[in-house]
Amino acid sequence: MVPCLEKVPRSSFATLSRLMQHQTQRISAFLSIYTKRTGGRAFNNGGGGFKPEEKEEPHIKRSDFPPGFLFGAATSAYQVEGGYLEDGKSLSNWDVFCHSIGCGENGENGDIADDHYHHFLEDIEMMHSLGVKAYRFSISWARILPKGRFGEVNPAGIMFYNKLIDNLILKGIEPFVTLFHDDFPQELEDRYGSWLNPEIREDFVHMAEVCFKSFGDRVKHWITINEPNINVEYAYKSGLFPPSRCSEPFGNCLAGNSDVEPLVAMHNMLLAHGMAAKLYHENFQPKQGGSIGLVMHCYMFKPLTDSELDRNAAKRAFAFNIGWAFDPSFMRNSIDFIGINHYSTTYVKDCTNSSCSPTANRAIEGFIETVRERDGVPIGEPTGNDKLLVVPSGMGEIVNYIKTRYNNKPMFITENGYSSPDVHEERINELLNDVKRVEFHTLYLASLAKSIREGADVRGYFVWSLMDNYEWLQGYGMKFGLHHVDRQTLTRVPKLSAKWYKNFLKNNSDVVGKGASRYRRSFQKVVMMLRNANLSDFIGEIPYLNLKFCFDSIQKKGFPPFCIMKLHSLTSFLFFFLVSASVVLLAVFKNGGGGFKLEENKEPHIKRSEFPPGFLFGAATSAYQIEGAYLEDGKSFSNWDVFCHSVGCGENGENGDIADDHYHRFLEDIEMMHYLGLKAYRFSISWARILPRGRFGEVNPAGIQFYNKLIDNLILEGIEPFVTLIHYDFPQELEDRYGSWLNPEIKEDFVHMAEVCFKSFGDRVKYWITINEPNVFVEHAYKRGSFPPSRCSEPFGNSLAGNSDVEPLIAMHNMSLDPVIFGDYPEEMHECLRNDLPSFSLDEKNFMKSSTDFIGVNHYSTIYAKDCTNSSCPLTADRAIQGFVELVGERDGMPIGEPTAIDGLYVVPSGIGKIVDYIKNRYDNKPMFITENGYSSPDVHEEQIDVLLNDVKRVEYHTTYLASLAESIRGGADVRGYFVWSLMDNYEWLHGYNARFGLYYVDRKTLNRVPKLSAKWYKNLLSNKSDEMMDSKNKINKITI
Repeated sequence: MVPCLEKVPRSSFATLSRLMQHQTQRISAFLSIYTKRTGGRAFNNGGGGFKPEEKEEPHIKRSDFPPGFLFGAATSAYQVEGGYLEDGKSLSNWDVFCHSIGCGENGENGDIADDHYHHFLEDIEMMHSLGVKAYRFSISWARILPKGRFGEVNPAGIMFYNKLIDNLILKGIEPFVTLFHDDFPQELEDRYGSWLNPEIREDFVHMAEVCFKSFGDRVKHWITINEPNINVEYAYKSGLFPPSRCSEPFGNCLAGNSDVEPLVAMHNMLLAHGMAAKLYHENFQPKQGGSIGLVMHCYMFKPLTDSELDRNAAKRAFAFNIGWAFDPSFMRNSIDFIGINHYSTTYVKDCTNSSCSPTANRAIEGFIETVRERDGVPIGEPTGNDKLLVVPSGMGEIVNYIKTRYNNKPMFITENGYSSPDVHEERINELLNDVKRVEFHTLYLASLAKSIREGADVRGYFVWSLMDNYEWLQGYGMKFGLHHVDRQTLTRVPKLSAKWYKNFLKNNSDVVGKGASRYRRSFQKVVMMLRNANLSDFIGEIPYLNLKFCFDSIQKKGFPPFCIMKLHSLTSFLFFFLVSASVVLLAVFKNGGGGFKLEENKEPHIKRSEFPPGFLFGAATSAYQIEGAYLEDGKSFSNWDVFCHSVGCGENGENGDIADDHYHRFLEDIEMMHYLGLKAYRFSISWARILPRGRFGEVNPAGIQFYNKLIDNLILEGIEPFVTLIHYDFPQELEDRYGSWLNPEIKEDFVHMAEVCFKSFGDRVKYWITINEPNVFVEHAYKRGSFPPSRCSEPFGNSLAGNSDVEPLIAMHNMSLDPVIFGDYPEEMHECLRNDLPSFSLDEKNFMKSSTDFIGVNHYSTIYAKDCTNSSCPLTADRAIQGFVELVGERDGMPIGEPTAIDGLYVVPSGIGKIVDYIKNRYDNKPMFITENGYSSPDVHEEQIDVLLNDVKRVEYHTTYLASLAESIRGGADVRGYFVWSLMDNYEWLHGYNARFGLYYVDRKTLNRVPKLSAKWYKNLLSNKSDEMMDSKNKINKITI
């Protein structure tokens, strides 16, 4: 018990919880910056607090650059795309290289990389959020021309880049396209040795022409080749890149000549560039109006000493790197701009008259050696890459060098970035709070701005890179990104640098300076709420005294050095404490006095071990609600596509065009399921994806391929595919041809679709559901007209066509629990509907009786039923089609259960046990699966996102419903599985994206999946640890407020 806390109003605790959850990471980040700014030296006299020194780095703003200046971010195909053999792509040189000898520091490769191939829409949203005006990316040569000029253009590859470009432009982002960034079809290496053979020039021009024709109407900036100087060095001198050719002393390769082959390869690259540029200038630029250039890796070279020998060595360094590409006379007219990839500065030492390493004292190197230290002092601050040191002045100096040497040809800084090493998962905050990267870009941009003010014609700047990716020889261990990419889930998480860049592009880049006062104010708010609290009860006397001392000091505007060390860990503790407390403080308030006590926990404890060993626990979704990609890869319009595009669906006119983009993110979603510990995943087939025209057209191979990949990857993770054939959506073709479910022809189409699925997937799928909720579908589609095809009549609705008393029966007859068990409709329906009820033939009755192996139960709620034969009811209830019953949620003004976000769905846990017992008794205990059960929570504003994530109500719902279900199973009900609806928030039909059932929150802008409290609870349940949350509550139960 903590008597002091009685003084604190409960609103303060809610505020405190929100404040600490949102601010502790910021506070820790600020402390890192604060320490960095002061260097740990600027203490006040007398050993007390210290104040930050004056900022050494300049303030830099977007307005320091010309109005039309292009700010962007950069990536390259092999480093981010993944999808390495998908949709017709062939093996590239890097695919073969990494699969044969292993790449990266841990043998990683780019097979999946950042899966940009499937996540490009999300990545474009990230760029849009940053406010970038351009995106530099490269074309995968092997994706658009799998066999080079020896084969056909791959339409799927062209389509991918068209979609990428179109969606960039829709967001106001300029595509800045590189034709070759180190990767090409392995076919060209195998046929003639790639860049060592003049034939490569023809192939490159052919590839360039395909790109100019396919994308040039929208692409206004082209780069032919990225860093040919780096490519030939690593591929043909040191042998570290494919095709791994070299000779001593540079390396020990099976073949190659390090003194000659780099010159041959570079010569062919420059001629290939020149030929492609000539083609563009003569045939495409006049109509398309774009520009074309070449990118070189540009170190700034400085002489090691002031001797003439070293000064001349620095000149040779420039010649052997930058001049190698830009000095040849034919190059002068072949480029409209120069691309500069600049990261660092290095010293240069002459080797003609001094001792150098064997690899430096050679003609191919210009008889120079590059070194990073002078007199034991490094040229700049080290980074995660030992060759790249931080020397901001070098940016301005290299720009000025190129300005002077090449007559101020227009320039773009096509890459500039800071490398940080990988860290263990538990230190992920170090990656996210990337203060060093913010400082790097701030200082380099300031140096660049100075050169522009002095006349350098620089027109754009691209951060390398948009996100952490595959960094060639360093694999995924080297991080340059503004966004962290979780290697297990591929979730993108913005770092501090992303937030800085966003603010910078808004002309508000002084995050750190403005942050200091903001974080101090945040601390002060925390102090005011906690100063009287006896926290020693929770954290011990000594840590409490430390905390109180620091808080008291902060109030006096000082940061004692002792606190700089302690506050990182103490804020982390407070975050943990307050998150736990926020769950506890959601308990029921006492009446009167404004205070409350925690009630004893009334919900039952439920464990996985209370269910049979083979019981299938899973989660469920459906195709239209999550897949997206509504017209991709041969899919046709479904009934829902047409309906939502014509009349508008959801509460805000949303649709399922993108939904959760499961079509491109299914691997990430499977990782989520694996993390939860699911043993089964229930999903549905998009009929329009596998049979775009029903039985009137061909099977769509891309649709079959998608579901094969989904099923195979589920099985690889030990997750059972549980497949629904139709979950409300079907090809619009069937509606247009014959009226879909109102016509007996639909039976043939459905059987045809089922046969295709059984043949294609049945070797791995052991659980099939034919139709999901035919009762709900016919009610909304043919009685109320709120689902497509939107048919109804008065008093149910006002539609252009339909008969609400008859058509639901016809549709259900063509679909159709009594008929599939007993061979006929229930007697109660016969009594009410008489001749309106369609009949089954004898043969139909016989095959219907044996048509089901199990019963699927979608259960959410319980409702009262009121007779309408002898009492007053609404017009829509007092009808035969309704069975002359009215469904009501209240009795004597009291709701049957706690309301949820959807009208008509109440929390009545006992109902699941009762419905299971009813089905057990009526249908001879036929095996059952609870195929859907879930809790709906309403949408909230973005600033209230923590309300969605801390979904205590959902945890309580599933806990109590599962307890009721377990009781029925103990009572003999043959229930064999339970599926949470749903895996993640998705498109909820008439409610759009506003009703949320998911264990995972889906950000509608980025489509990032974020686990809610319920996801963690479900994971614990499935590992038999679901009492942990209750245990943590009990530890704090002594609080009385």
